[in-house]
Amino acid sequence: MGVVFYNSSRTTGKLAAWIGLSVLLGVTNASAVTLSNAYQSAMRHRASISTARLDEDIADSSHNKAIASLLPNLSLSSDHTLRDPISGSSTASTFGQRYQHTATLTLTQPIFQGGAEYAGLGYASTEREIANLKTRQAELDLAIDVGLGFYKLATANAEIANLLEQDDLLERRVVFLQRWVRIGRSKPSDLTAVQSQKAKIAADVSKAQSERQVAYENFLWLTGLENANEIEWETPITPIPRQIDVNSLPAVRALQLEMENAERNRTIARADYWPSVDLKGNYYLQRAGILAGSRWDLNLTLTWNLFSGGATAAESTIKAKEAQKREIELRDLKHRLRQDFLGQQRLLEFQKRTVENLEQAVRYARKNYLEQQEDFKKGLITNLDVLKAMDDYLQVKRSLDAEKIASSLAFVRIKALVGEKP
Repeated sequence: MGVVFYNSSRTTGKLAAWIGLSVLLGVTNASAVTLSNAYQSAMRHRASISTARLDEDIADSSHNKAIASLLPNLSLSSDHTLRDPISGSSTASTFGQRYQHTATLTLTQPIFQGGAEYAGLGYASTEREIANLKTRQAELDLAIDVGLGFYKLATANAEIANLLEQDDLLERRVVFLQRWVRIGRSKPSDLTAVQSQKAKIAADVSKAQSERQVAYENFLWLTGLENANEIEWETPITPIPRQIDVNSLPAVRALQLEMENAERNRTIARADYWPSVDLKGNYYLQRAGILAGSRWDLNLTLTWNLFSGGATAAESTIKAKEAQKREIELRDLKHRLRQDFLGQQRLLEFQKRTVENLEQAVRYARKNYLEQQEDFKKGLITNLDVLKAMDDYLQVKRSLDAEKIASSLAFVRIKALVGEKP
């Protein structure tokens, strides 16, 4: 586990010592930001999730609209007519008065639309499921984005912690050599060499702090958190996933359904080859003229589009090609996901072995550094040998921290690949 407490105004070795002690003792803090609560915050703040959920609502409304197209339509109309009177004509009074008012209640029911109406309903129903799957995929994509931001910040914090630890060790070395220079046991140049290296570390700390600030601001923007000065991360301890069911993944399932809808679109396009049949019934609340006594009528309308310039055939071909495109995209997506999974799986296995080897290397490097200090006191080696041993120890420690963080990030990626969130 890594717990990092960061404050840009503290650049002494005490911070690095505190961090190291926290890690060794497993100290945690209830207010520390973890990957899980950073992800939950991002779920509430990211536009990609909000828009995906709105797309689900839109798909629901579109489905309701598709159902409505199969149901009868009831309307009420009122028609007022004022005519120029026809003088000297008997038909004027027979077929209609100067002023006529007709009030009609009309019921219209589509009977058959070439099959497009039922294909459209299936299309709209599938779009609801696609929208839901795309929301789930957006959540998995966000998990990777948050993981990248989280562990980038963790890397920056770890780099500053290592630099501050080096600064603390060099400060102790300066104090030690100042005493030895005064009593003539060391040359002034030995002290100058350490002070020079300490000045360089101070510059490195400033650079690392600026890089950390960029990572920090990006992380706050990504997650919507108010602050993340304290973060907590763990090295993965759960087993590495051994297999992936690509057909169950949201991205794959959504593309499969899009391919089905592409076929439905072709059915909708080909519906123009068939006649459409509509039933219309009118009930007259008020009617004028010679039909004033007739209260209702029924109309059955059959419409057959005999020629449209080839538009129907062209539209059908377009939809068929779109279905083929989806099939190719689906095949490519499945292959890419399998390869990504295998790549991340192998990477995690290598990283696990690398961390184990680096942990042993850190132990030996630290032991060597402590022994070199004792040898220097005995006059067996030079000050430069001690500085080199210190650099070697801290370089290996940096590599270990970086590998642990990279392993944690790779674990987030492989979990997202198999459809699991933090």
